[in-house]
Amino acid sequence: MKYLSETSLEQDIRQAASGIFPDDDKKAIGFLESALMDLQSSVLSRTYKGVRYYPKDESVYFVENWIQAYLNNDASYLLAPRGLTRKIVDVEEFACSSEYLGLGGSIRYRILQELKRLNSGQGYIEVVLGGGIGIGKNFFADIAILYDIYKLSCLKSPQLEYGLAPGSSIVFVLQSINETLARKVVFRSIRTKVLSSPYFKRYFPPDPKIKTELIFPNNISVAPITASDTSALGTNVFGGYLDEINYHPKRLRSQLTVLRGDSEYDKATILYQTMRRRMKSRFMMRGSIPGRIYLVASANYPQDFISRKIEEAKEDKTIFVMNMPQWESHRLADGSLDPKKYSGHMFTVDLGNAQKPARILADHEDPDDIENTIQVPVEYLKDFTANIDDALRDIAGMPRSKKTMFMPAMAIIKQATKTYNKIVKVPGRQLFYENKVDISVYKDHQLRDLVDTRHIDGPIRNWREYGFVREPAFGVHIDAGLSDDCCGIAVGRVLGLSEVNELRSYIPGADKFVAYGGGIKAPIIFIDGILSIRPPTGDEIDLTKVQGIIFTLIKMGVNIRWLSMDRFASPQMLQMIRKYRNVSTRTLSVDHPLTPYMDYKILYKENRIIHPNHPDLIRELRNLELDRKKGVHGKVDHPVVDSTGEKGSKDLADAVCGVTALLINLKDTYRFRNTEPGVNQYALADIPGPDVAKDSEDYLVMEEEQDTSKSSRRSARNPERPRRGATRRERATRFRHRML
Repeated sequence: MKYLSETSLEQDIRQAASGIFPDDDKKAIGFLESALMDLQSSVLSRTYKGVRYYPKDESVYFVENWIQAYLNNDASYLLAPRGLTRKIVDVEEFACSSEYLGLGGSIRYRILQELKRLNSGQGYIEVVLGGGIGIGKNFFADIAILYDIYKLSCLKSPQLEYGLAPGSSIVFVLQSINETLARKVVFRSIRTKVLSSPYFKRYFPPDPKIKTELIFPNNISVAPITASDTSALGTNVFGGYLDEINYHPKRLRSQLTVLRGDSEYDKATILYQTMRRRMKSRFMMRGSIPGRIYLVASANYPQDFISRKIEEAKEDKTIFVMNMPQWESHRLADGSLDPKKYSGHMFTVDLGNAQKPARILADHEDPDDIENTIQVPVEYLKDFTANIDDALRDIAGMPRSKKTMFMPAMAIIKQATKTYNKIVKVPGRQLFYENKVDISVYKDHQLRDLVDTRHIDGPIRNWREYGFVREPAFGVHIDAGLSDDCCGIAVGRVLGLSEVNELRSYIPGADKFVAYGGGIKAPIIFIDGILSIRPPTGDEIDLTKVQGIIFTLIKMGVNIRWLSMDRFASPQMLQMIRKYRNVSTRTLSVDHPLTPYMDYKILYKENRIIHPNHPDLIRELRNLELDRKKGVHGKVDHPVVDSTGEKGSKDLADAVCGVTALLINLKDTYRFRNTEPGVNQYALADIPGPDVAKDSEDYLVMEEEQDTSKSSRRSARNPERPRRGATRRERATRFRHRML
């Protein structure tokens, strides 16, 4: 038996007294004297060489009980038993021995080693269980949380050991995304192991009458709850089990974000923080929490909850991580894979990056970056061949985005802005004074204030002095926004022609590019102005004022010949602009199919687009994603939250993409040296008319109303009048040939 000197005990009591009465030395001294007096009268001591010694465990327990009795003014604390009822075995014996869980024949070697690492005394508070499906995450969590309960069962009074009143409840919460998973999967698995364990049957049996929870002796319970049920979180939560935490909703705009004052509603983070705060408030002792939170989920997407916790664990040593691919859970003690499941043959997978998709490397093929590859057992080759991203996520346990970054390297985009500054000679100047405005504060006659007349007097009116080779004729695309999104306006023209080695055109029906021979002069697109119009607070953008901006530009000398809007455009607005100075208008969708954005991307790669350094446009381009899960062949979209932490958008990117699509499809935009009929028809093809568009997969849809001009009426009255130009059938034939 170990003993403590009275001096040591006095120091411990003095420290407790100073914490209870930090500003009252008189009360602290009285507290110390009373405690020592009761200790001397209640605990047998021995005297050796004039020094009084007390049994270590008995005296420490007495002092702790005495402090609790004093603080709670309850003498019953003095009679509460303390210490262990039986010796605590290690986690390996608990999991494998037939006296406890009896899982020695079914637990994998690698999982057992991870359990031993978790319970090695490192002070882990959070347990992050990620990786591939089927590695045994839930099996691991079941054993670990039952071991926590087992250790509590070995204490005479768990409540007193952790600073609770005698008889207080101690709760383990099992939480999942719905009731089926919480009760019928997580809880049922734990309950089955408890009911089949000889130890729990004999020494710590749950109440057999209650089947919806596990109610153990000493008022210790296990309660399954759903993500929406927070009633159990009001109790003394000792440990928590959050299953499928990667699959809780995450929303930018909801009533809860308004009420909480947050930028987004992340339910997984809220549930975790709520449970962590509850455990900390009830069981924090000397800066540590005795219980653990188990965070369980398979890999989902980059920066999901588990991925963020894994990154956090690199700095926080209280976070335990088990994250491995499916095959790694079958490693044996000698480091080899289980020969009953694997042959030992492997293949190599290049993981790719934001711009390059993952792929299986051929035999003897050297990877671009050896650090960005993994070796996979050949037994999974069929899964990786069928869908490599799903296999990497589900089998290898690597979060994979369903989206890839769309735009090329930012250096190419910056080159477009550098060329613009070189041409206009004044860096940053463009057609509009402001990059982003709220036009609701402008009256109609004040819309001129948005336009920079210096740009009109320079690169527009004096176009020859700035190196332009043709008189300006402008196209405009408007990406209409209402209450949530901004409205983007882009004004551009064809600067000239640039010879390219081959002309690449995206064919949406085949979802591929077709290359045409060399000697082609393709258009260079010059964007004069980019404007972002933000909606007024709590209101919608007034499209009549957007229309007014177009009229203002025309009045100020900007020769707008073509204008397009997205499918959310107002037909009345298009009609008004069409009738004003004979502007050709149409509806243009840049989302479906992918053709506009694919052509737009090629312009950057071939250095055939020049535009101002608009910060919002650059931010949007940097964050554009190609989501192959949307639409027929995918959709270019923006993230919910971009890389800067702001709400994702692509209003300006759509506007610039739209005006480039408008301009590169105009008649006589391309020039060729050869005379191949197919190539010439492609080069000189005009924008198809309404009937052609209905029969094709083209993205330009005309919205012009029936022609009511005098020439049209004369043609209707005189059907024998010789027609001019190609017939509708001929135009359709040429267009189909171009698409093929």
